[in-house]
Amino acid sequence: MREFKIKGGFHSGLKVQENNDLILLSEVDKNWPKSDLINIYDRQKKLVVSIKHISRLFKNEFQIVDQNLDIKFINQSARNGTVELINGTVLKFRYSLTKLITNPYLKIFYSDKEIGILNNKKIGLELNYNLTIDNEYISYLNYILTYILVTESNKDYD
Repeated sequence: MREFKIKGGFHSGLKVQENNDLILLSEVDKNWPKSDLINIYDRQKKLVVSIKHISRLFKNEFQIVDQNLDIKFINQSARNGTVELINGTVLKFRYSLTKLITNPYLKIFYSDKEIGILNNKKIGLELNYNLTIDNEYISYLNYILTYILVTESNKDYD
């Protein structure tokens, strides 16, 4: 199993680290009342993906503006999320019914097999997550992190 720390402020983006080494980071460009733009960069500050976050009632939609990955689409509802790749591979994300008060916050699946878990710190002045991924599925890490960064970077508890 590989473990990653994901931290950042509300509305301001997140940083992903493994053993204190930066893996990816996100930045949020607020554009009220239009869609916010979330940019994800690698450790050299090269753009990996740029995604518009479009809020809808009971669902979040994400429009890919630019990418160096092969993501077909990303979507998120109250309890589920999906990343579909151009080659047809699908990663599924399931939120706990009690995600606001207990862990795991989110479980990650590939072909109905659980391959990862995202836990979060419930109280604090910043967002703070721990991600664990099965070594066998580490090739999907950038797609999993992209989903987490686009859905959590713009987190709002107002």
